[in-house]
Amino acid sequence: MTIIAPSRRGRRRGLATALAVGLLVGWAGGGAGEALAQHDRTWSGTVTGPRGTSTFERRVIREPGSVSGEGSWTGPQGRSGSRTFERTWDRDEGTGSASWSRTGPGGRTATGERSVTRTGDGVFEVEGSRTGRNGVSRTWQGTIVRE
Repeated sequence: MTIIAPSRRGRRRGLATALAVGLLVGWAGGGAGEALAQHDRTWSGTVTGPRGTSTFERRVIREPGSVSGEGSWTGPQGRSGSRTFERTWDRDEGTGSASWSRTGPGGRTATGERSVTRTGDGVFEVEGSRTGRNGVSRTWQGTIVRE
C-alpha cells in the first residue's frame, strides 16, 4: 500500500488513514459478501498491570457490507470511557464510509468520520474529518494505492 500525502503532518495522518482504510478495504475485499451471515461477538475481561486492574467490554456485529461495535472500559483509578464505531462497504459501487465516537474520562468526546471511493484498480480516494475532545475539527483527504 502506498500513501500519497502532501506534507509531514499529512504523512502522519496519511499513515493513520492508510491503516484505517487498509482495514476497511481489506475487510471489504476479504469475504464481505452476501454469503456472510450476521455475526455478533462479545468480549469482556480484566487486565492487571503495574498501576492496578482495568476492566473492559466489547461487542462487534458483522453483517453483509457493514460492521459496527461498541466498547467500554474502567481503569485502575476508576476512570472510564466508551467507544462506538460503524463501517460500511458497497463492493459493487466501490464506496464505503466509517464513523466513530469516543468518550473518555471527564466526559470529553472525540468523533471522526471518513469516506472511501474506489477510483481505479487498487486506487482509492479518501477524505474525512475528526473533532477532538477539545472541540477543534480537522479535515483531511488523500489517495491510497494498493499494490
